[in-house]
Amino acid sequence: MRTIIVVLVMSPLASASAIEEVNFWRSKNGLSRLVEDPVLTSKAQAKAEYRAARLLQDGHQGPQCPQGCREGTGEASPGWGWLTCVMEETGERAGAGVAIGADGQRYMVLLLRGSRGSAPIGRQVRPVRTAQLTPNPPVIQHVRQR
Repeated sequence: MRTIIVVLVMSPLASASAIEEVNFWRSKNGLSRLVEDPVLTSKAQAKAEYRAARLLQDGHQGPQCPQGCREGTGEASPGWGWLTCVMEETGERAGAGVAIGADGQRYMVLLLRGSRGSAPIGRQVRPVRTAQLTPNPPVIQHVRQR
């Protein structure tokens, strides 16, 4: 009789943050990593939760991006991975946030400082499955707008 031992190794990305999800996507598309800015992360997370609570799709509704930064927002089912504008731009510091709306969509926000507003690889990038890198984003209850 043979004994088989299975060893499960937890990847360090298993409990990663939203910025790690963005950086994973960037590295798979040949771009440099962004340095996380805690203030931008806090603001990005607040905006992701705001948009998820109101099911605000297709725009930049909600709290404004801090002065001097560029903003990308997006929403998609978990299978699509990270989908926001500015994720392929040059930049230095960033914050990212993600929340799940009552519709089951992931509401994502990326705030970027130091961008020259250019995307060296353009929009011709391949999707990368990344949702597993932020496995426990907050699930936000729907807030009815008046």
